[in-house]
Amino acid sequence: VLAPFEVKAKDPFVVTSPIEGAVDEIKISPNEFVKKDQLVVKIKDTDLSNNYEVALRKLETIKAQLHTVKQVSFYDSDRKTEINKLESEVKLKVAELEYAKSQLEKTNIYAKSEGIAIIKNPNDWIGKPVVTGERIFLVAKQKQIELKIMLAVSDALFLQENADVKIFIDNKVFESWDAKISNISYEPELTPENILSYKIIADFNDLNQNDEAPTIGLRGTAKIYSDEVSLFFYLFRKPITGLRQFIGW
Repeated sequence: VLAPFEVKAKDPFVVTSPIEGAVDEIKISPNEFVKKDQLVVKIKDTDLSNNYEVALRKLETIKAQLHTVKQVSFYDSDRKTEINKLESEVKLKVAELEYAKSQLEKTNIYAKSEGIAIIKNPNDWIGKPVVTGERIFLVAKQKQIELKIMLAVSDALFLQENADVKIFIDNKVFESWDAKISNISYEPELTPENILSYKIIADFNDLNQNDEAPTIGLRGTAKIYSDEVSLFFYLFRKPITGLRQFIGW
């Protein structure tokens, strides 16, 4: 049977938002090679910067009060009782400052893995509010790829794992790659074309079969092989399936 496929990233690194806020800038472009620890996303930090500055000023104020009380306590023993209280407040303000600093640092998102940036249009993210853990884009290894095949339910006859697959990429007219099915979805789902289909994942037998690995995002047609059947059944499999569904056989 024939079915459309797309080359997808296998086990990509997901860049997510560590805090709630709005995206200020995407620092990469689609298909750009991203290095590890490279700055890739910046979240708007106006409120967090203000919180950090306020926490810093409060800490400086309470430290100044503590210093003053310590000096006065040499001459006024009654003021010594305030020292422990102020020292506790200093510890509290230090903790608040460290928290504000940690939140501010989260506005800069760095890539934890190198690879190709998979993102449609970075400009669509500018100003967009995001919640903690929301996916922004993917970073994929160029040679860690797999095939996502959407096979219509009506064609899913004798479908089995480990079945052989041959793919034909749209822009590679005279080349093909061999693959093998590794996973078949338990339940079918609707495709953007509103066709009820099974999602099939297939792995390449050899990425360098044609001296180069297919690029992520390429599409084409996959030919899925199964057990041999008679020519009659192959030619009339759809009418037979439709008849069985109609009469409940």
